[in-house]
Amino acid sequence: MDNRIIKLAARGGGDSIADSITGVFAQTQAVTPDRDLTKLPDEHSTAVLIFVTEESLIDPEVQAFAQLAEPSGFPILPVVRKHSGFDFRSLTGDFTYLGRLNAVGWDEGDSPGELVFTAIRRHLGSSPSGATAGSSSPTGVATAAP
Repeated sequence: MDNRIIKLAARGGGDSIADSITGVFAQTQAVTPDRDLTKLPDEHSTAVLIFVTEESLIDPEVQAFAQLAEPSGFPILPVVRKHSGFDFRSLTGDFTYLGRLNAVGWDEGDSPGELVFTAIRRHLGSSPSGATAGSSSPTGVATAAP
C-alpha cells in the first residue's frame, strides 16, 4: 500500500484542529500528516490537502500554498471550526476557490471532528465508517500489528 499524505495548512486557532488531525492519523502506519507548506506531495501520492481556514487565511505562507494547491489536482478539503458560522463569500484572492468547495465544520457530527475524519478517510480511499476490513482503527486505515 502506498503512503497516504494529509497536508495541513493551518495557523493560529486552526493549529488545535490540525494537531487533533495529526494526533489521530499519526497512529497509522500508512498515513503521514505533513505541515510543510513549501511544496506539494509527489504527483503519484495519494494525498488530501486540508485548509483549516479562519485564522489561517491571513498567513502569507498559507496564501502561497493555496496558490500551489488550486491547480494541483489533489483533493482539497476546507475545514472551519463552525460550519454554520462561517461566511464563505468572504473568501477572496487566493482563497476564493475554497468557498466553492465542500467545506466541513469541526462542529458537525455527533462529536467534534467526526465529519472531518470521515471526509479525510474518503479522500484517502479508506472506509468512511472508520474501519477497513480487519482493522479497528478509528481512522479507517489499517495499523501495524502490535
